[in-house]
Amino acid sequence: MRIDELVAAVERGAADEVTAAVRADPPLLSARTADGDTLLHIACWQKQAAIVAMLLTRGADANARGFHGRTALHYAVHDGREVSVAIVRSLLDHGADPGLRDDGGYTPDARARQEMWGPALDGVLAQLGSSRRPAGPVLVSDDHAEVLAQVRALEAHSHTLVALSRLLAAFTDGPGADALPPAHGLPAADLRCLADAQRVLDALATTSWAAPLRAWLRTEATPALLEQLLRSYRESDVS
Repeated sequence: MRIDELVAAVERGAADEVTAAVRADPPLLSARTADGDTLLHIACWQKQAAIVAMLLTRGADANARGFHGRTALHYAVHDGREVSVAIVRSLLDHGADPGLRDDGGYTPDARARQEMWGPALDGVLAQLGSSRRPAGPVLVSDDHAEVLAQVRALEAHSHTLVALSRLLAAFTDGPGADALPPAHGLPAADLRCLADAQRVLDALATTSWAAPLRAWLRTEATPALLEQLLRSYRESDVS
């Protein structure tokens, strides 16, 4: 599929069509329009939250520069509405840098103040502001072994989160989906956690719940929800 055709599908909100195209041809994630935008830029501009989440899960670069040097965060707040809050959260959860400036020298929060108002603006600014603080445990110990242990814990959490995203993406794509092993390239991922998740998905795949669950995951499985799911799993894991 040509990039202009895929852009049109993003603009229509055709999540299944875009997912199928990206799954069949992963380099489309980094393809550019004539203006230099990626599919993620277009999805953020059009406020297509489900497509944004799918592209990020599949590895789209949250900090790629587009037209006039703008990032996906700049596009997410353009003419922003309530949906912008969720889109900004997804981008931040996938490493988007709120400090990057476009060619005009504006950060995403500066653009938001120009183009948004009311509760949506407050929600976006709260997300962008909180992202400037450390998101995990602060490494404050002078003991090398303790600091190393904290770093490894953070690495294990992030690797497991990415692997779990891949696992759910493969399940969402349906039987026969061509996907890498979830932990490929993620040596710190918690394999027992992934095996537990795989057993649950395999069991559900043979029931009438499979189709509605896949439909729900396409629209509701945001990075924040996945983070909450992983934390809940670890809190309840007693074995």
